Amino acid sequence: MLIWLGTSAAQASHEPELDSWARARWVELEPPATDAPAGLPYDDALAQRLEELLDQARLAASSLDDATASERLRAIEQSLREHPALPQAAWLLAEALQIEASIAGRTAPDDRPQLLARARALEGQRATAFGEPAEARAPSAPLLSVSLSTRASDQIYFDGNRVGRRFELLPGEHHVRVVRRGRVVWAGWVPVEKAGALALPLPAPVACSLDDLGDVRVSGGKVSVPAHVGCARWAVARPAASGGIEIASCRGSWCGPLMPWRRHDGAIYSGPPQPPPEPGFPAWASWALVGVGAAVLTTGVLWQAGAFDEPGRGSTRFELWGPGQRSTSGALSPSARGRR
Repeated sequence: MLIWLGTSAAQASHEPELDSWARARWVELEPPATDAPAGLPYDDALAQRLEELLDQARLAASSLDDATASERLRAIEQSLREHPALPQAAWLLAEALQIEASIAGRTAPDDRPQLLARARALEGQRATAFGEPAEARAPSAPLLSVSLSTRASDQIYFDGNRVGRRFELLPGEHHVRVVRRGRVVWAGWVPVEKAGALALPLPAPVACSLDDLGDVRVSGGKVSVPAHVGCARWAVARPAASGGIEIASCRGSWCGPLMPWRRHDGAIYSGPPQPPPEPGFPAWASWALVGVGAAVLTTGVLWQAGAFDEPGRGSTRFELWGPGQRSTSGALSPSARGRR
């Protein structure tokens, strides 16, 4: 699977280099796999329905019809928990909790601080309303420092606000949405009661898809691959400044170096066809036999001529002695005196 770091037009112009690289390695380059389904959709009808229920609950509470108001508020919270993909879910639930807290101020004063704390965790501290008693504004709890271990390309939203990988928030229940490449891949309600790392139950991406390899980067001439990559075999390429491409072979979360490649590198031989060898006895063997026969024949002729015989008795034999080859007495050896 090929990840191209460049524009589509640049990839089209470098198809000859990509094709020759693939042929030289007996592989076939494929586009990234299809990502997971489109994600959690936005339900506009549901959002309008919840807004209507809030208006009805607010009107019922101001008319002292607490039963009707409570019924509408329970319906709102149940719908938001069943459909958490709405980006305004935190604000809708916070408004419902504020209305419920106003009802509790008349019917169950002890429950009012807890309801206000839940609403404050979702939307922050509201400004004091006109005519609201000072004691209704409860002191805010200390902020908690939270860290997330998610993909670098994932966009995380807490209570409708985008956050980084480390941030602070009030303790309590919070609404979370995770957007991956423009799609909401997960949404839900997460309780946060202490500082530290927070794990979100995010779905794993399809192997070899852009969701899987979307965080691949090239920095300083080296390919940087996150540890979570699940694609077994893939390649990453980009245009080279000097012409051609730079391409690296990868397996899982490991990549080799970026190597330059041009369209004629590793090309298959395209010269004239070479004639096949003629059937029969090899020429080199014939010449070897001719050479062996000539050597045997020459040896026989020399043997018949007596070249290998010892010299006969009575024939004169000359021996030459070099300097230092005299006898110990300084005189010539007998054989030398007799044959000199």
